[in-house]
Amino acid sequence: MRKGYEYIPKDGLRPLNRLKAYKLPAKYVCNNMGDVYIHDKSIPVKKINNIEHIVAKKMKPFTTKLGYVEFVLTNIHGRKKHIQGQRIVALSFLKNPKNLPHVNHLDGVRDNNDVENLEWSSVSENNKHAYRVLGRQPHNKGKRKEANGKYVKREKVA
Repeated sequence: MRKGYEYIPKDGLRPLNRLKAYKLPAKYVCNNMGDVYIHDKSIPVKKINNIEHIVAKKMKPFTTKLGYVEFVLTNIHGRKKHIQGQRIVALSFLKNPKNLPHVNHLDGVRDNNDVENLEWSSVSENNKHAYRVLGRQPHNKGKRKEANGKYVKREKVA
């Protein structure tokens, strides 16, 4: 077996080539915890303790400046794509009947990409969740910045 590859249970893995917008090859698979693997299809499936296992290598993600987990995957045209982990899990495991554009972390922890912690949301729902549930505060609290660098309370226009 090649270096870095190991047997992992096939149950619960989803192929990423189902994500049509990214045009990924069938070698990428993910689980419901947000781990992405490169599947070595040249080695056949092996049964260990009556459970099918595949040979795959776990990909190393990186963390963006904002704290999100991101993977660099190569599409079928050989171009590299940066795809956030929560988006991979949501597209692979969560239904999106309302065609909502964003993935929200329910607990607010940006590197927790467990499928139980994710939901599809609109921009508005995502912002409301940040303020109401996670306790986010407005950065200027209704004040505006003066030329001297100090904040002053905004006056209401009648």
